[in-house]
Amino acid sequence: MDKELAFLTAALPDGVSDSWQTYPYFLCGVAGYALYLAWLFTHLVTPAFLPGAVSDVVFAVLCHAVFLLSFAGMLLAGCLLSNAFSTRKGTMVLALMALLFGSCAPMASFVQAGVEAIVVSWALAGVGGGCLLLLAAPFLCSLGHKRLVLFASLGVAAGVVLFMGMMYLADFAKACAVAFAVMLSVGLFLSTKRLSFRHVPLVSAAESKERSRVSWKSTAAVLGNSICMGFMLYCASFAITVEWRYGVLGLAAVAAAVVMACDVYHDERLNEETQLKLFLPCAVLGFLPIPFFGSWGALAGCLVLVLVFCVQFITNLSAVSENVYLFKLSPVRSFSAWRLWNIVGILLGYGSGFVAFDVFGREDGIASLAVLFVLLALLIVLATFFYQNRYPSPVPAEDDEERDDENRKGRWMRKCEAFADQNDLSPREREILMMLAKGHDTEFMQDKLFISKSTIKSHTYNIYKKVDVHSRKELINLIKDMDEDDQKPRRAKKETRS
Repeated sequence: MDKELAFLTAALPDGVSDSWQTYPYFLCGVAGYALYLAWLFTHLVTPAFLPGAVSDVVFAVLCHAVFLLSFAGMLLAGCLLSNAFSTRKGTMVLALMALLFGSCAPMASFVQAGVEAIVVSWALAGVGGGCLLLLAAPFLCSLGHKRLVLFASLGVAAGVVLFMGMMYLADFAKACAVAFAVMLSVGLFLSTKRLSFRHVPLVSAAESKERSRVSWKSTAAVLGNSICMGFMLYCASFAITVEWRYGVLGLAAVAAAVVMACDVYHDERLNEETQLKLFLPCAVLGFLPIPFFGSWGALAGCLVLVLVFCVQFITNLSAVSENVYLFKLSPVRSFSAWRLWNIVGILLGYGSGFVAFDVFGREDGIASLAVLFVLLALLIVLATFFYQNRYPSPVPAEDDEERDDENRKGRWMRKCEAFADQNDLSPREREILMMLAKGHDTEFMQDKLFISKSTIKSHTYNIYKKVDVHSRKELINLIKDMDEDDQKPRRAKKETRS
């Protein structure tokens, strides 16, 4: 196990040492993120902190909607004011706002405030949550791929466990636990930022914008996953009446996160391609039982959604953070912009649940079913136009299909060569492109080309910039979409120039 965990504190082979990322640094970051998630789930998954006189479903949904909208507003502010929030003074401002506003919702309920004051307290709590997330961004965006997947998974698992523990506390103890979680989380994130300030250079918004390439496919993946999560959150809070629902769904989320953490040591079999293949079947399997089998059907459907989309949440979080890490973007700006789509998706899913179960009434099964089918149709559109995976299969064919497979590989390599000609790639960029197209990782390229990881990253970034893509998947799809007719004129043109 010590050898398996050696990658946590090993220096990167690209000349940029990250030896300052010690075990205490990882522990502070993961613990802070887990406390933040426990705080967030406590506000979203239950209508807690609402006085009994006004804790009806409509008012609870209003409070949750105000919370999410103010959360989104804070993330938007983080995106627009990233230069200010990335400095030491800006970090202290975020920490102070998180401390002041993070516990507003429970405090308002215990002083028996009026309806208007309660709504305002939930809005302020959303601002505090946004500040907490912006404090977490530098830690998450400072990790390499394996570290990131591992610690994101452990953070989610620990956060869900803490949330389940809070659920069984008395009201006053729960409010105190939420306040303590905010204070401890802020302290832990400040500890990680204190280390990162010494070693990680600040990146301006303008520089980050110039390097960044927004991918609509990645955005759609985040949005689709968040819609499912928002719908599940509503069902867990209001549509399911089974008392131990939080325990069952929480344990399922912990199991999914632990599987993701263990998958780091097993060649990452739960990669993005595998998840994309499971997206639509699991969405259908999760949504269909909900309108037909009452509370138990909703519980079974949400259980499926939690298992699958918890994994996708960790993958999306890791993808965004790794993009910032690889291309040296501004963590506050990039992270807040991408997490904003999470909030939009959760709002859409949460609102869909409210419309399906409460606007039309729980007795009107046809109307509820119609809402679910509209939601499912939206997910199908996202999957069809944005999640499609058309990368050629690397599995070799057998017997009579072997020759056809070789022909397909030959055509694929010719397409890659024509693509390199079209975009005037340098000889080294051409070599990197061919290996990317074959699915090889960075370590393989280092061994074959005898160059450092930083050089590979630089060439990969130059290729992405020249062809205007954001990820390897987009690059592969761009090459795959080339027509044979598109290749000949370009090749002829190049021969004429020569």
